[in-house]
Amino acid sequence: MATPDEAEQRLSEFEARWDAKYATIGKMWRRHWAGISPLFAYPQEIRRSIYTTNVVESRSDAAQGD
Repeated sequence: MATPDEAEQRLSEFEARWDAKYATIGKMWRRHWAGISPLFAYPQEIRRSIYTTNVVESRSDAAQGD
């Protein structure tokens, strides 16, 4: 299970490799890090549920927008 420090390290690695092509992604994660990082305090099973719920909600919102 990833910790906030490990996740931030991976984000830095992503930025080092991909910022030249996808700079917006790293910037977006950094901008929202304060809202994202608390999720790492939850056990993996709970995080999976949160991620799954967000995916379902976003697809529902997209379908209603059409």
